[in-house]
Amino acid sequence: MGTHAGLDRLSWPCERTGDCEPTFTVYTTENGLPDDSIVAILGDERQSLLWLATMGGGLVAFDPSTGRSRSYTIEDGLQGNAFIIGAAYRSSDGEMLFGGMNGFNAFYPEQIRDNPFPPNIVLTAFRKFDQVQNFEEGLNNVKEIRLSHKDSFFAFEFAALDFTAPKQNQYAYKLEGFDADWIYCGTRRYASYTNLPPGEYVFRVKGSNNDGIWNEEGISVRVIISPPFWRTTWFRVLAFLIGAGIAYVVVKERLRYVDRLRQSEERFRTLFENAPLGVCEADFTQFPPLLQHANTRWFSLFGWGVHESDMLTLQRCLPISILERCYSQLFQRQTMVLETTGIRHDGSEFPLRLSAAVGAEKDLRRCILVAEDITAEKERRSEEEAIAEERRRIAHEIHDGLAQDLAALRLEVRRWQDLIIQDPNQVRHELEELHHLLGEKVREVRRAIFALRPPAIDELGFWRAQHRFLEEFAEQNQLHIHVQVNGKEENLPSHLELIVFRILQEALNNVSRHAQARMVWVELNIAEKVSLSVKDDGIGFEPATLPELAKRGHLGLLQMRERVENFGGTWKIESHPGQGTTIYVEFGVKNVGLN
Repeated sequence: MGTHAGLDRLSWPCERTGDCEPTFTVYTTENGLPDDSIVAILGDERQSLLWLATMGGGLVAFDPSTGRSRSYTIEDGLQGNAFIIGAAYRSSDGEMLFGGMNGFNAFYPEQIRDNPFPPNIVLTAFRKFDQVQNFEEGLNNVKEIRLSHKDSFFAFEFAALDFTAPKQNQYAYKLEGFDADWIYCGTRRYASYTNLPPGEYVFRVKGSNNDGIWNEEGISVRVIISPPFWRTTWFRVLAFLIGAGIAYVVVKERLRYVDRLRQSEERFRTLFENAPLGVCEADFTQFPPLLQHANTRWFSLFGWGVHESDMLTLQRCLPISILERCYSQLFQRQTMVLETTGIRHDGSEFPLRLSAAVGAEKDLRRCILVAEDITAEKERRSEEEAIAEERRRIAHEIHDGLAQDLAALRLEVRRWQDLIIQDPNQVRHELEELHHLLGEKVREVRRAIFALRPPAIDELGFWRAQHRFLEEFAEQNQLHIHVQVNGKEENLPSHLELIVFRILQEALNNVSRHAQARMVWVELNIAEKVSLSVKDDGIGFEPATLPELAKRGHLGLLQMRERVENFGGTWKIESHPGQGTTIYVEFGVKNVGLN
């Protein structure tokens, strides 16, 4: 059985007795398949093989008795590597046909033959420090290559002389004396080595053709790396003299150490005072800890002036529970990083990332605290999480709607097979209904795809993206959409652009699915508050039935309300049977943010 997660094999280990449970064996890319999505299967009784069509990995000849497979791709003459679900047929004379995105392939399995000829292997280049080295007698006639210990990088390039499908030729190489075993490098045609110790080595390479027939003998060349000069006696004498000179320099440099240390401390103090983050030094040998020094950024971060240093304490900057946690961690000589709340001079709070570490030599009297305002970062993360949640919701909607309809349709097709002979007129009628149903599902998929991948607001801008969406939506759903914007477009806050765009999408999707409307009026007001209304002339409904509709899987309006409330806005719906529906959303400009 072919699935989107591999090939499943169902078997009964004790079929004759029937006293055991059936088992499944799953074959995936880990077992040699080129793709886990199996879209069609045909059996070849002559060779006892299964021919598998995949969604992106080409055709596979699979041997059920051994579990081995042989893949064929576009390089072997396929119309493409992607095939269509169920598009497969075996004729009475054994010819197999598989349909794909670019046509179909037809062949007789018994005529498919592997290439039986092992290829000749040649060295195509020898590089030293990425520079090609030339040899008078030709590289393939060279038996020995000598290198200096300074040649810390060299590489061989090689090729298999089989041109049936050269991109599928495989290679393996080994440097005897260094590599413990053969290194199978796939289609890569080079091997490189760095910083080898002096000695004698033999480089060997072998290869296969496109069908995996290997030339095991391959080709080889000896590599000799000469030892460095520092292993000689004269060098050791020279090293002794140099060591004596170094000792003299060390003594002299020691006299300058105190002066360099003083300069280093001055540089550190300059860095401390001008760091872009709030940094302070505190004594954690007592509790509450004592604030000893703080840079200018620390004072400005918490809203204090530098002249108020005598009044500033850690308890006025951080919650006491956080100071207790810092004290516990630092007492165990552990570094701590956490997100918490900072307290400004005026009593207001803000999100803060705090890092705490003990000082040099694990000294608790000189612990370092680093504070960073993460207000903008938290807003950005909240927005990304909201976008991710929206994509999960739409994917779930596609799965629960379209997937279930297709599953039901599959059962209907099996019933139609019997009706083709028994009642052709009924089949014709039901196929006409299927035509309309598939048209609706195509429109649903287009809406879902558009919702998953809306126009790039950052690239087009909100207004251009909205205009393009409304044009395409009106054309796809045969609607007349009238848009009115009150207020200056540039006054729409950037953090409201995405939520307004999403609410407009969901409202129009509900109109196209349920309202049976011809006209839609969209009004966007930008002033002290931002409001959006979407009104249609459809069939309408009773809002009191929303809970009952939600139980039956119609969650669009309830999800829209949750989205608006999560952004601190208000949501209202007005509707009556036969009088259309109006959805009204309002956000405050100054206080709206991501939760």
